[in-house]
This record gives sequence, structure tokens and C-alpha cells, in this order.
Amino acid sequence: MVAQTMKLETIAEHTIAPDLLTGGFVLDAGCLGFEFGLEFCRRGHPVVFVDPAPDIEPPASLFDLPKWANFVRGAVVGEGYPSKMPLRMTADKQARHLTNAAKEGDPMVTTTTLHNLMREMNVEQWDVLKLDIEGAEHDVLMSIEGPIARQLTVEWHEHCAPKGDAAIQAVVDHLSRWYVPVQHAKDKRHCLPENWWDSLFVLRDLV
Repeated sequence: MVAQTMKLETIAEHTIAPDLLTGGFVLDAGCLGFEFGLEFCRRGHPVVFVDPAPDIEPPASLFDLPKWANFVRGAVVGEGYPSKMPLRMTADKQARHLTNAAKEGDPMVTTTTLHNLMREMNVEQWDVLKLDIEGAEHDVLMSIEGPIARQLTVEWHEHCAPKGDAAIQAVVDHLSRWYVPVQHAKDKRHCLPENWWDSLFVLRDLV
């Protein structure tokens, strides 16, 4: 963890640096519950919500808010993955995840990369990019090739798709070309072992 003096705020279990917000686009990837993105809508940000689960729907109130919002039913993945992948539908809605080991009954879901999503939504840079994508965060972050967001807030999922400490450190090293880890430390949550449940990376130029 890198200690910083900037002000931090937690929204729906994800830490952000509120003083760095500009009112720009927010990506809520893994938006189950919609709490994170809804708060940014209320603050006047345009928000893109993304989630692959076929049985969730955005609340009606989302589209009554003054700022633009868009819900994409799909999964964000790293470069090189197929355009459709099976989604493991576990009994715990919080633990549903993409898998290469499909079982009978697993639905197929559409996938997209950050690059494609930004092109389709005409986004040059996110104010906040939030990833809560049940194990896909490693490959998505390794696919980043530039300062595509002012800040990245990430929940890692070693319990869904274990990569190991060295693989996660490789992601941190990759991001360090553009980002500083303001918060990145293990803790225990959700009755599970220690994990990096809430990491925040901020553009170097903003620190």
C-alpha cells in the first residue's frame, strides 16, 4: 500500500478520491445492485452500467435522474476473449462469474473490452472506472494501455479465479506506468480469506 494524503470516500464498498472528480463519465462494471453508479448519477455524472446477469434490471428511478445513463447487459473482459462466454450462475448472486468450464444450464453472455465499450459510448477517458467483475479484473487491467481513467477502483476476486500474489503484483506493476496505488492492501470481508477487496489507483499526474 502507498500512503497518500488525499481525501478518500467509500461508495458501495469501493473507495474513490472525490476531490479528483470532474463530472465526467463513470463506468460501473459489475453493477449488481446499481448503488455505486446511482450515486454518481445523483452527483451529475453520466454513467455506464455493465453486468452480464440475465435476471437483473436497472431500477426505474435510474432513468428519471437528470444525467445520461446507459445499461449494457454484458461482461467486460480482457483482449483476446470470445464475443460470448458462459456465465456460471451460482446460488449466490454476488459470486456469479465467467468460466471456461461451462456446465449444462450456464447461460451464454455477450462480452466487450474496455476499448470497444469506450468507442461505442464515445468516452475518451473515465472519471472513475470501477471493476467488480468476479475474477475478470486481472485480464481487463492487464489490457489497459494508457491513462484511460482518472482513477480505478477495483475489487479483486481470488476466491473466484485465483491468480496468486505474484500475478496481482504484475498487474500493479503494469498499471504503475500511469497510476499510483493509493490503496492496495489485503483485508478480510464477506466471511472469506484475506483478499484485496478494495484497491484504488489514481493517475500519477493527479497525485
